[in-house]
Amino acid sequence: MAEGDEVGCMIAAHGTGGASESGAGMKAGRLVGLALMLGVVSGCVLTPVPAAWASAAQDATQTVVSCSPNPVPVGDTTACTATVTDTASTLAPTGIVSLSSSGSGTLSNKSCELAVSAGSASSCTVDYTPSLSGTVEITASYPGVAGVYEPSSGTSLLTAGIEPTLTVVSCSPNLVQVGGQATCTATVSDMGATSSPPLGTVTLSSSGSGSFPLGPSCALIGSGGSAVCTVVYTPGVAGSVVITASYGGDGGHAASSGSSSLVVGTDLTQTVVRCSPNPVQAGASTACTATVTDTGANPSLPTGIVSLSSSGSGSFLLGSSCALAGSGGSAVCTVLYTPGVAGSVVITASYGGDGGHAASRDSGILTAVTHPTQMVVSCSPNPVQVDRSTACTATVTDTGASPSLPAGIVSLSSSGGSGSFSSRSCALAGSGGSAVCTVLYTPGVAGTVVITAAYSGDGAHAASSRSSSLAVAGEVTSHQLLVALTSDTTSSTKARIPALLKAGGVTFSFKAPEAGTATIRWYPVPSGAHTASQGKPVLVASGRLVFPSSGTRHMRLKLMPAGRRLLLHARRIQLIAEGTFTPPGRAGMTARKTFTLVR
Repeated sequence: MAEGDEVGCMIAAHGTGGASESGAGMKAGRLVGLALMLGVVSGCVLTPVPAAWASAAQDATQTVVSCSPNPVPVGDTTACTATVTDTASTLAPTGIVSLSSSGSGTLSNKSCELAVSAGSASSCTVDYTPSLSGTVEITASYPGVAGVYEPSSGTSLLTAGIEPTLTVVSCSPNLVQVGGQATCTATVSDMGATSSPPLGTVTLSSSGSGSFPLGPSCALIGSGGSAVCTVVYTPGVAGSVVITASYGGDGGHAASSGSSSLVVGTDLTQTVVRCSPNPVQAGASTACTATVTDTGANPSLPTGIVSLSSSGSGSFLLGSSCALAGSGGSAVCTVLYTPGVAGSVVITASYGGDGGHAASRDSGILTAVTHPTQMVVSCSPNPVQVDRSTACTATVTDTGASPSLPAGIVSLSSSGGSGSFSSRSCALAGSGGSAVCTVLYTPGVAGTVVITAAYSGDGAHAASSRSSSLAVAGEVTSHQLLVALTSDTTSSTKARIPALLKAGGVTFSFKAPEAGTATIRWYPVPSGAHTASQGKPVLVASGRLVFPSSGTRHMRLKLMPAGRRLLLHARRIQLIAEGTFTPPGRAGMTARKTFTLVR
């Protein structure tokens, strides 16, 4: 067979049972291609043909690839179909098509065998599952059939989309006390047409000052189109807290977030205030302790400041507020309070609360008692002469356990005499637990005077009073000077001359009101017969006694020689007794009395 000659032979078509085609006008190259394609040649002898014939005989093909659905969610499967069409005849191409993708997805098969789909087109399908969102190029490559079909390829774009998601967060319990715990659950749902469980992590946050004890993030676990995870939240302050759950998405699911409100309440508290010691003496300190207790279901330690106040005139030594300290659900603090006056004082402790604890307050009664006092009054000098002043001093002493200085006024009075005070009251002054004040008292008559000092007390000290006796001495009287004559030498108002001459004088007791010198002299009543030649009276008897201090002593009154001579011859005589008492440094006091001596 020459090059370019036509051949006439029968070609058994593959699978047609002897069907034949008259190929009188078919070129040798075409026959070679068919024989290669069908694998059966019979009834003719093939002779090589020129290469130009074979090339010119290949039919052009067109390869097209398309995926459905498109777009497709990440993780879902799309069917990608490669269609190869013979653009020169009505014969459908056969053979293998190779498929590939530009993305990181997965092909169920990397190739597929063509099958006649319609007319001159053949197709085959593989599944593709994108793993990331974005645009993916799907390429189908048809290698052709040598001498029959030319190779061709086709590419199409597949959009791999992520599924929309919905994130919902809820906390239980939704009303929780500060310091308590709420379990917050985040639920992420795939809202796409073909749902799959979202994967990845959810991060929770709060608008308040609370904390997530185990961390703010959790890993989603679920099935179908929904996944959940849970965290624990502990609120720090009272109020409304917004809890937000943020899902970052995965390769196939979009990010989303959701929020919900959590109501955080303060724990109720109870404040109790007590002072010790109670009662306490006015002016002394007592420790007042405030105890604040969390009475909630899950008690936590109250913190902050307690302010104390009083209804009285006392003072808080180191300030009227204190900072709480404690453990568990109870805290305490203490201040020192000093009541200013006796009586009942209301002590109030006010707790202002903190972020997790409500305010509360309490009041207690503190009894402030007065300090007992002791009064002592004394006058100096004692005894004192009539019309002479003595200093009367009142001393008030605090006899309590914690003595403080008494203050105020002492009033003085007298009874049993007509004397007078320089002032009937005086203001106390002193140091420590004792105070004094002094007034002058001047007695008007002799005798015993009772001096009374009365202290009315102050706000912190009880009243007290005390009396003492003051001896008031008058002038030396004739009775004092002549007591011996009226008691020891006579049985009546008339003395006996013989007894006096026999004794040579007289001895008697003399009571001196103070230190000084006592002198007694007897003279005759003036008359010519009893007067000395010089005109002076005759000294009948004389005695002198010195008193170093007040008291009673015996005085001896001795007859003078001139007096003895006068009495020896007298049957009846009137005498004058003159007594003088002279205190040291002062003028003496004198008294006289006339009496009669008989034989």
